[in-house]
Amino acid sequence: MGVGTYREMAQAIASGIDLFDCVIPTRYARHGAALVQGNRWNIKNAQFREDFTPLDATCSCYTCTHFSRAYLGHLIRAKELLGYTLLAIHNVTELVQFTRKIREAILEGTFADQFSHWLERSPDNTGKDC
Repeated sequence: MGVGTYREMAQAIASGIDLFDCVIPTRYARHGAALVQGNRWNIKNAQFREDFTPLDATCSCYTCTHFSRAYLGHLIRAKELLGYTLLAIHNVTELVQFTRKIREAILEGTFADQFSHWLERSPDNTGKDC
């Protein structure tokens, strides 16, 4: 319960935990944050205002296949509920994909190698990074 960052999930899985329930993907979405390949982006940032590419070109979720970073940023700045919903869809999908990659790595016997950067303690020792 409450484990939802990339690092926390990788460390929990390494410890044998295989069930997670956390509000992080939707909480981040409510604050305009997108989880993209291990990073947390503030989609309201000026750098995305004229970026008409998908949030994550490698993601096949509804949000990434139908909406641009610029449009998502507009929705969040305008406080349109659709923006929060679309970010939540993407963030949940991102974490599901992350756990699928971990599962594949475990089955291939490469988990420790592929996810070693997530298994180390975070730089500030809080474990609260993405």
